[in-house]
Amino acid sequence: MSTTPFTLDDDHLAFQQEVRKLARREFLDSYLPRADSTEFPYAELKQLAQANLTTLSLSEDRGGQGADLLAVGLACEEIGYADPNMGYILFSTNSLVTLLAEHPSPAVAAWADPVARGEALGCWAVTEPGAGSDAGAMSTKAVRIDGGGA
Repeated sequence: MSTTPFTLDDDHLAFQQEVRKLARREFLDSYLPRADSTEFPYAELKQLAQANLTTLSLSEDRGGQGADLLAVGLACEEIGYADPNMGYILFSTNSLVTLLAEHPSPAVAAWADPVARGEALGCWAVTEPGAGSDAGAMSTKAVRIDGGGA
């Protein structure tokens, strides 16, 4: 077992500092009004997209940053320090953009760019009775009903 503490390399440190500056400049002082609002922060999501933070996990050949998961985690942590809700939005958008872009159906994959630009929203629907948020424990069944078709 290593006793050497984990440290970030120079690239990750520089990235962390840049995201920290952005987060504190753009999101920290305006957090409370956003948290008190019932409106979705569309403008702030577009700011994350314009800063190229919504495509961190997307490969470069698909138009993303090709960053590793450590960079995604650092970005979410720094944005989340300023606004926990925006940190979650950043995480979920990165995850969703990658899944959409790599989907074999062109109709599904076409949603990756609008979501990455903050022009469309995606959602995760993984909570089910008896399974909670354990997507692997979900099950479905079809039941024929009168008038329900063939």
